[in-house]
Amino acid sequence: MLTIYQTQRIMQNLRTVAERHPDDIIANRASDFAWRLETAGGTYGPSLDHTKWAAWEQQLAKYAARWNKEREHV
Repeated sequence: MLTIYQTQRIMQNLRTVAERHPDDIIANRASDFAWRLETAGGTYGPSLDHTKWAAWEQQLAKYAARWNKEREHV
């Protein structure tokens, strides 16, 4: 189960990807997932238990963290 801080950090990473990523498909997926995380636990939102996320959601969260970390050094 993710903490509120961890969830907020993932959402921020996803929002940054949504705003800055040059690939529209990745940007749109990140935007959608960030929005759904805001409603986590609700009807349309994913669980805060990241082990129950779909594989693409887990991969996107990891990708967003890695993508943002790489841009910090630029």
